[in-house]
Amino acid sequence: VIQAGIWANSETLFSHAVRVTKNNYLACNNLGFYLEAHGRLDEAMTNYEASLKINPNYADARNNLGHALAERKRFREAIVHYRAGLGTSPNNATLRNNLGNALAETGDLEGALAEYRWVLERHPEHVDANNNLGIALARKGRLDEAIVHFQRALQAKPMDVGAQGNLGNAFAAQRKFAEAIEHYQVALKLS
Repeated sequence: VIQAGIWANSETLFSHAVRVTKNNYLACNNLGFYLEAHGRLDEAMTNYEASLKINPNYADARNNLGHALAERKRFREAIVHYRAGLGTSPNNATLRNNLGNALAETGDLEGALAEYRWVLERHPEHVDANNNLGIALARKGRLDEAIVHFQRALQAKPMDVGAQGNLGNAFAAQRKFAEAIEHYQVALKLS
């Protein structure tokens, strides 16, 4: 009965683990992840920082703190954490994709393109990297290439609202309005 109360949900479980163990960087990170998913970003960031104080090389906490900072539009700080995470986990596709997003937000499209391409060389069907590469290419005016990547994202995940809308935007920019409308309608149905 006592354990059922501790295990009621992830918050109670990981809060309990943080209280009753020492240097439990995994529990701190997991509690932060739960809190972020429930809109409690400040508390989440505190837990990610606690995790990294215990284990500065824990790539998941670096990624999660970077993501939380990006949510706060603190992209340059996020980049620092993504790069630190890659220092210990250089083949982490999620970190590289998120680094690409933060670089794009700071205006470093070339850096972003390099990160997305790195991911896609190893994981060609990575939905987010394809979609994000498409966005970066579209921002550079390379719409034909962008469309290819939006389509690849949709081949892997046809119900991706973002990729549907982005493909619609690319077609609209090319004045291919019938194709744009088709993808906008799908995006609207999905959302």
